[in-house]
Amino acid sequence: MADIQVGIQANAWLREFPIAENLDTVLRQIAESGYSGVEIGYHFLAGGRFNALRPGGAPPAGDSDSTAMPDPAEVGALIAEHGLTLAALHTGGNFYTDDVAREQTLPNLQIIAAFAQAMGCKSVLISPGAKRGEPKTDAELATQNEHLRAACALFGDHGAHCFHHTHGPELEDDFREMRRILELDASHISLAYDIANAARVIGPAGAVDFIDTFRSRIGYVHYKDCRPDGVLVEAIGDGAIDWQAVARSLNGSDYRGWVVVEIEPGHGMEAHRSVLEDATLSRNCIRETLGA
Repeated sequence: MADIQVGIQANAWLREFPIAENLDTVLRQIAESGYSGVEIGYHFLAGGRFNALRPGGAPPAGDSDSTAMPDPAEVGALIAEHGLTLAALHTGGNFYTDDVAREQTLPNLQIIAAFAQAMGCKSVLISPGAKRGEPKTDAELATQNEHLRAACALFGDHGAHCFHHTHGPELEDDFREMRRILELDASHISLAYDIANAARVIGPAGAVDFIDTFRSRIGYVHYKDCRPDGVLVEAIGDGAIDWQAVARSLNGSDYRGWVVVEIEPGHGMEAHRSVLEDATLSRNCIRETLGA
C-alpha cells in the first residue's frame, strides 16, 4: 500500500494571477515548496492557453462561451517537467435539477472524463452544486444521486475514481445530504474530506471526530484551516484546527491516500504573505504533525 502523498491545489495562486496563463510559475512554486502533487480545477484550464479543439458542443464546466479544452499532452508535459504528479482533477455541477443535469452537467463531464483519461488521471473530485437559500428536498437528493451514479460510471469507464468533495451545506442537519450521497456504492464514490469546511459547521473538534466516524469512506483529504469563528486563514497551522489530532486519526486508521493543501482565497481570508510562503509553511506543518 502506498504511503501518504502530499499535494496542493493550484487555485491557491488565484489571489496573485490567473492559473492557466501562469501554470508554469504555479507548478514551479509547488515543487519549490516541497509538494509531490497538484490538484487542478478543470475550469481553471478550460478555455485558457491550452487550446486544442474540443470535440462535441457542450461547454467546459464554468465556461459557457469557450469552444476550447485543455491540451492533455501540453498540460501533462508541464506537470511532469516540474517532477509533480496530478493528484486529481476537480469539477462539479448541478446534479439535483434533472434537465440541467442531463443537458449541461453530464455532457460537460463527458469532455472532462476524456481529458482525465488522456492525462492518466485516476482521481476526480466532484462538487455537487448547492441549492441557494434552502436545503435540497428528498426528491432532489434522489435525482442528484441518480446523476452522480451516472457520473461515477462515466469516469469509471475512463479509468478514474470519483470523490465527493464535502462542503458546508452537505454537512448540515447531521450530514443529511452527505449521508444520502454515501448511499452510492463505495466502489464508485468515496469522500474527499475538507477539514475546514467541516469545522465551519461542526467546530474544529467535531471536524477531527468526523475522520473516525467516516474513515471507511474517506479516500482523499483536503487540509484547510480556519479560525474558531469559521473565517479561513492562510497557512495550515494558522487557525484553530488541531493538526496533531488530525494526524493521530489518520495515522491511527492507517490512512493511505492524498493529503492536499487548500489555501482558499475567499470566505473572509486576509492574506499577509505570498502564496509561496503560505504553501511552504503549510508543507512544514504537515511534515511536523503527519510525518509525511
